Amino acid sequence: MTMRTPDSAAGDSFDLGSVEAAVAVAIRAPSIYNTQPWWWDLRSDGLDLRADRSRQLAVVDPDGHSLLISCGASLALAKYGFQAAGWRAAIARLPDPADPDLVARLRPLDRAQPTRADLDRVAAAQRRQSDRRPYKPEPVPEKVIDHLRDSPPGPTSTSSLRWPSPTLIT
Repeated sequence: MTMRTPDSAAGDSFDLGSVEAAVAVAIRAPSIYNTQPWWWDLRSDGLDLRADRSRQLAVVDPDGHSLLISCGASLALAKYGFQAAGWRAAIARLPDPADPDLVARLRPLDRAQPTRADLDRVAAAQRRQSDRRPYKPEPVPEKVIDHLRDSPPGPTSTSSLRWPSPTLIT
């Protein structure tokens, strides 16, 4: 199956395999209490990301703020998934003011060779795990703190280590 986009630059279209690969990465996104409060809508002209309000947690997230942050994480991973599959995608965030649950629209722009960073991001997303167990009471070894402090930040993150505990800000 192929999706056609009348407004794409060179008549390119997402192929079903690329869509499946991108969504498989996107669903690995962290979300509030692992609710995965989104759904993906495959359309003839691309892919829509929608907020799934049936998964909104009324007590801890009454305004849906964390739900939307969760959707944003899924959107970012979908973008990386498409890039790793060899696509550049146009992303329109909150494209319809009359439909606030339509979080984003992804439309194909053109084919592009994936970079090592694209592939590494997808590999990292596929390894991502959640663990809610408490941290060990032992302090973080100095060697680990030094390694984190000396590591270069990624393209969308910075690291800030404050003694006595390291903090990563993304």
